[in-house]
Amino acid sequence: MKKLLHTLALLVCFGSFGQDNREVNFGNTLIRLPKVIGLTECYREPIVKMNADLFKGTDDEEILGFYISDDEYNDLYNSLMEKGLQKEFVKIYSTNLVKNYNVSEEDFNKFSSGIRSMFNEYEGSQIQSKINSKMELFDISAGKPILLDEYQINSKIKSYVALMKFKFENENIISLIVMNVSIIKNKLIFIAYYDKYSNSDQIKKLKAKNDYFLLSLLAAN
Repeated sequence: MKKLLHTLALLVCFGSFGQDNREVNFGNTLIRLPKVIGLTECYREPIVKMNADLFKGTDDEEILGFYISDDEYNDLYNSLMEKGLQKEFVKIYSTNLVKNYNVSEEDFNKFSSGIRSMFNEYEGSQIQSKINSKMELFDISAGKPILLDEYQINSKIKSYVALMKFKFENENIISLIVMNVSIIKNKLIFIAYYDKYSNSDQIKKLKAKNDYFLLSLLAAN
C-alpha cells in the first residue's frame, strides 16, 4: 500500500508539471513554458500583459512568458489594478534581432559579455551598508544596476545577481534581480527573476528560486 501511494504521488506531481505547460513560437522554434510551484504564467491575461510590457527594455524586445506569484494571480484584477506588482515575478524574453538566428557557443559568450557590461561593479563586503550609503545616489534612470554576483549552473546559462532602483509613485523601491542569458533550442533566451529587496539573506533565497526556475525551463525543453 505504501509503495502504491508513493507511485500515485509521483504520478500526480509529474502529471501536474506537464499539463499546464504552454508553448510559444520564437523564430519557428517552440519554447515550452513550464508549470512552476508558487508561480503562474499569465502573459495572455490583458492586465498582466499591460503591466509586463512596462518592463520592456527596447521596442525590439519580445516577451515570451511572464510569471507572477500564485497569490497575486488568484486575486488578479484587484491586486494589479489597485497596487501593481507587489511580489516576485519572472520575465522570459528575447529580441527580434536574433529571432531567426541559431546561436553558437561563441555568440553566447559575446552576448553574455554584453550583458555583464550593463552593470556597475560591486565593491566591498557589506551589502546592506553599501545600499544605505548609495541609496540617495542610486538612480536607475541615470546609472546602472549594481552587480552583486555572477555564476553558472549550466554551460548554456550565465546568471547575474544585481540591485536596481525603481521610482514608483514617489517611492524609491530597491529590487533584487537575477538576470539570466541562455541558449534554449539554439535560441538566445533571457530570463529575469525580480523581487523586492529586503535584506542580504534574500539574495541566497532568490538565487535558489531562480535556479529552480531555470532547471524547470530546461527540463521542459
